[in-house]
Amino acid sequence: MKASLDILNRDGISNLSMRALAKELNIKAASLYWHIKGKQDLYDLIAEHINQEIALPETLDDAKEALTTLALEIRRVLLKTRDAVDIFALSFPSTPSRIKAIKFILATLTKYGVSDKNCISARKYYK
Repeated sequence: MKASLDILNRDGISNLSMRALAKELNIKAASLYWHIKGKQDLYDLIAEHINQEIALPETLDDAKEALTTLALEIRRVLLKTRDAVDIFALSFPSTPSRIKAIKFILATLTKYGVSDKNCISARKYYK
């Protein structure tokens, strides 16, 4: 993961490729494909790694405060890695820490008063 983040921070997402990662690791690209299926898989792995740094608020007592705290925490974490927002946008949130964060956000929005109707699409997928 460190090599992927090094490429992102040094060269940006436009220069992050399986070939560039293999070169960074001093291995052949074919060896890398044994572990990572492709660029999409790489984006998903990087997004999960970054997301694991996000500390969810411990309580939902004050939903507005929890959402504000979480938004600031997400911003803090995303600013640490160049093009992290693009990585998140290009990856699918199906990994454990991302699902946990989505469930937390949905629970907090519900507690804040957002109707189930407005959360239905996400709730359907992230049960």
